[in-house]
Amino acid sequence: MSQLTTRARLIIAVVATASIAAALTAMITAGDSGDGASAVRIQARQTDSGAAEVALQIRNADHSWGERILPSERFLAADSEPGHWRSSTAIDVHTSDGVDPAAIGLTATAEMSGPDGEPMGQVTIIQGPRGLLIQARLTGVPEGWHGFHIHETGSCAPDFSAAGGHYDPTGIGHGVLHAGGHHPGDTVNIYAHTDGVANADQYTVDATLGAGITTLFDHDGSAIIVHEGPDSYGEAPGAGARIACGVITLNLSASPPPTLAAPHPPLSCPLSLRERAGVRALRTRQVRIPQLPDSNPLDSLKLNLNSAATLEEHPMSLIQTVSAHCDLPCGVYDPAQAKIEAMSVLKSMEKYNDSDDHDFKARCTIVKEQRAEEVKHHLWVLWTDFFKPHHLEADASIHELMWNATKVAGEAKKTNDVAKGQELIDLIDQISEKFWATAEGPGAGVYAQ
Repeated sequence: MSQLTTRARLIIAVVATASIAAALTAMITAGDSGDGASAVRIQARQTDSGAAEVALQIRNADHSWGERILPSERFLAADSEPGHWRSSTAIDVHTSDGVDPAAIGLTATAEMSGPDGEPMGQVTIIQGPRGLLIQARLTGVPEGWHGFHIHETGSCAPDFSAAGGHYDPTGIGHGVLHAGGHHPGDTVNIYAHTDGVANADQYTVDATLGAGITTLFDHDGSAIIVHEGPDSYGEAPGAGARIACGVITLNLSASPPPTLAAPHPPLSCPLSLRERAGVRALRTRQVRIPQLPDSNPLDSLKLNLNSAATLEEHPMSLIQTVSAHCDLPCGVYDPAQAKIEAMSVLKSMEKYNDSDDHDFKARCTIVKEQRAEEVKHHLWVLWTDFFKPHHLEADASIHELMWNATKVAGEAKKTNDVAKGQELIDLIDQISEKFWATAEGPGAGVYAQ
């Protein structure tokens, strides 16, 4: 899906200061929209000679950091006169012009439930021209103030811990009173009356139902969590235990079906995550396929795409229909692919920890994040395409292994602890044993044992 963009001019300006030879600042001026923004990371260091080196990175669509972009002068002399501009470099970047018009009017729903599965109302999310209207209509909530947040994973597994932390795709940090700003998952507290009813309308410009880095429908979705106590609004949330959870699901019926040149044929099986990624590259828009309820772990492994209405179709630039047939090989299946990427994650961690070079460590982190994401992709292909219900009925531990490995791959993106990298490899080795023990494994794998 492509979001409307404008070509903006990013000025990298270097100014001398008294405390360090040079510092880097970035300024974005959008062509015909004043609200365009691009996630950037600025790095600066002082060399042994006293000169300052500066660089900038732009965040990619997959949340990894791209190659470093340098100003016209990479090194600034240590004898710069404070307060004088030393260098500037103009580059072209694409920045968002607000919400994709195709997404305006989309709605999503989170059916809230308590720890024992009891219904606790509903949260409705409506996409507007500049942000999201979030309407909470809750019941059975203890009287008082409660933290109300968007969390990073669309799952309400037992005790709601599977929802992960607050939704923070750009790594800003927590707290509406935090000096660096707050992340999209931060919303204000809600109040429940003595009858347990909590009604609240909130508005945020920090997230979207459409495309973009702040979409609530990334690869693993999002969820709404209500906490037992109020959020502190500071750097530490402090809202306590999770008392209600609901997976955010797109309301497909709210959008009129598009007109295609040919009818969409029924899909005989789920598309793998990698296949869906290929489809997304061809689409002009993207909408995440809603998750199935979490009540049946076997059902949650597969997306039922037998109905054309389940997979919402949008205008496609290069293709008219999409189909997949799992009675034929949908791809190469082999846990060795995930292990190779996991070994790259571990090696990048080791190199990061062994180096004192700032730039090299930054590059190691970028590579590690990319490789960890690839691990998740390979695991998802196995989970959604190779392992079938009869495998899980024969060995229920496969489900937990796949879940844990995917979770650890995500954790590995956030740390350079080699123990986490080794844990990831060990989990993949266990998955490999399960894979090769199946009747289908030897015929599907590449590196036959």
